[in-house]
Amino acid sequence: MLREIREAVKIKNSIIVDDFNYPHIDWVHVTSGQDAETKFLDTLNDCFLEQLVQEPTRGEAILDLVLSGAQDLVQEVTITGPLGNSDHNIKTFNIPVVGRIPQQPNTVTFNLKKGNYAKIRRLVQQKLKGTVTKVKSLQAAWTLFKDTIIEAQLKCTPHIKKHCRRTKKEPPWHNNHIKEAVRDKKTSFKKWKSNPSEVNRKKHKHCQIKYKNVIRKAK
Repeated sequence: MLREIREAVKIKNSIIVDDFNYPHIDWVHVTSGQDAETKFLDTLNDCFLEQLVQEPTRGEAILDLVLSGAQDLVQEVTITGPLGNSDHNIKTFNIPVVGRIPQQPNTVTFNLKKGNYAKIRRLVQQKLKGTVTKVKSLQAAWTLFKDTIIEAQLKCTPHIKKHCRRTKKEPPWHNNHIKEAVRDKKTSFKKWKSNPSEVNRKKHKHCQIKYKNVIRKAK
């Protein structure tokens, strides 16, 4: 099983969910007195995997685990009562999925400061000369004048392309305390990954618990 875990983490953004049946692990301090469980914890540490279930899933033990090595890939892990005759509680979690956003067309505007207005006037005069008197209605005269101005602008004024960007909307409860907790969690994870010491692992665990508590209070 440990070998399978090491193979699974080679896949980017992998999530491992299973009943691992390690009832003696203390997930608050991430320790155990059992040899098999200690080897399991060492494997998680070597693969930079976080265990995200914090509540018992069978009796008083946390047996059904959710493992992830990517920051914030798994969110809002919750435990509810068992289904049917099962003696294991149900675990649910969210995986944020970002859909493909259609590309917005670029907006073209005129750089009016660099327009050649002398040439614009000359082109407008040439186009309208002898034609205004032949127009039969006010609407037709306005359309002719408007189209002539636009045509002259296109020829004599440089264009500027403005890229449309979508602003990312944040939920209303996403306050400064949450942003600070997110930054601390990401920073501690990077430190732990670059230097996988026990001190860095405990610091990251502390930041992770702090982040979850802040989220609960905000909601």
